[in-house]
Amino acid sequence: MTILNVVLERDAVHVFTDTRATWPDGSRLADVPKVIPLPHMRAVIAVRGEIAALGKASTIACMCGNSFDELMGKLALALKAEHSFLGTADVVVAGWSADGPQAFAVFTHDGHGIAPFTRFDISYALFTPVLTPSVLKSVETTGPLRGLPLAVLDQVQSEPLRCGGVIQVTSVYEHAITASVAFPAAA
Repeated sequence: MTILNVVLERDAVHVFTDTRATWPDGSRLADVPKVIPLPHMRAVIAVRGEIAALGKASTIACMCGNSFDELMGKLALALKAEHSFLGTADVVVAGWSADGPQAFAVFTHDGHGIAPFTRFDISYALFTPVLTPSVLKSVETTGPLRGLPLAVLDQVQSEPLRCGGVIQVTSVYEHAITASVAFPAAA
């Protein structure tokens, strides 16, 4: 599965993903981007799950309106209506709302203890795969951006066959969406 981390700041929201894509048996397929910008909504969408789900989820998102606020209000229901195309997935959307930077997730499963197809608002940060308790404590102490390299190392070690490549950071600001390589992921 994909590394999918989100960090909200006062002037931006950042989405960090790895680039490793694997076959269902865990063997390496390729390095691919896992975030699609939706510039007309001042948003980006990322998916943790089958790589084909990203394109499907972004298409569904584009049918939800023309702003991040419309997307926040409609995406969970739209994904539920089309869930057979997504498989088991974590869909994360980060963007610029009328209230500034925001992010939310919609899960197609109940593996995180959240009802499927319920909007889960991300208030500060999200780290998936879940961090070990000691690394989580360290990240809480140093802050999510400073703790990100340690978090990614922990995530790669927890799922070495499915996480790796490089870490792409995609940031949404009020008037811009940027993407770049943050650092190599181990493995």
